[in-house]
Amino acid sequence: MQSAISLGSVIIPRRCSRWSGCMAVARGGRGVWQLLEVVGVYGSCSRWSGCMAVARGGRIRCMAVARGGRIRYWRRGIRMWVFGYGSLLWYTDFPYDEAIPGCVHGYSRRFWQLSPDHRGTPQKPGRTVTLVADESGSCWGLAYKLRDSQIHNTIEYLDVREKAGYVRQEIDFYPDDGSSPFSLHVYLAAAHSNPYFTGPVDNDVIIQTILTARGPSGTNLEYALRLADCVRRMAPHIRDEHLFAIEKKLLEKCRALNVHDQVLSDLGIAVGVHSTVEDETDQRQ
Repeated sequence: MQSAISLGSVIIPRRCSRWSGCMAVARGGRGVWQLLEVVGVYGSCSRWSGCMAVARGGRIRCMAVARGGRIRYWRRGIRMWVFGYGSLLWYTDFPYDEAIPGCVHGYSRRFWQLSPDHRGTPQKPGRTVTLVADESGSCWGLAYKLRDSQIHNTIEYLDVREKAGYVRQEIDFYPDDGSSPFSLHVYLAAAHSNPYFTGPVDNDVIIQTILTARGPSGTNLEYALRLADCVRRMAPHIRDEHLFAIEKKLLEKCRALNVHDQVLSDLGIAVGVHSTVEDETDQRQ
């Protein structure tokens, strides 16, 4: 959503001390920001009713503004959280101040998204997880509080990292410690106009792709096994049936085909001729 808007009439124009290029107005001796271009909805507005905001899901959201091609935020100290449920569980190459374990409800984790850029190529895409709507489902992961001073750069980076068919949207997060839920942002596969979203597919198809795909970020096998390992280690109380079923089948195939991948050694998984599927399953408990 992009449009030129203004907040009230300009009574006493003055220079904005928050960032250059923003038009500020004085009204009754108090400064009120004038937003010039809406580029996104980022956080809760609890400061004043005069802020140009929109209601989404019953909550008031402040809008961000853009000047000179750069995203700017309505105020400093805005809290922005991002939910990690895939590679963000172990590959967090962005600045954050806090990570909280917990779940999102109404969604399930599935290997229904093709990866033409990280764990595969355009000619031979791999598979990564996405969240799919599931009324009785839930997905465990980590909520990352982005560092305030780096929100703009981090979101720009994550938007590029998740560019192949993923969209960013807002959902509610429920911390494992039972504290109050809060809204955060998550990247999930767009259900429409997304050539990489396959929808439901047989697990054997998923497994065959994972065993053979490789991209700039590494093998697809590494991605799948590291993800299962992270969930099992970080959240032993969680039983992700889809993820663990894929993992079990992958290990069976690795043993049958005598697959050699660095991730097997890294995770301490034995799949040589003297190991059994039962041994591997015991190791992963």
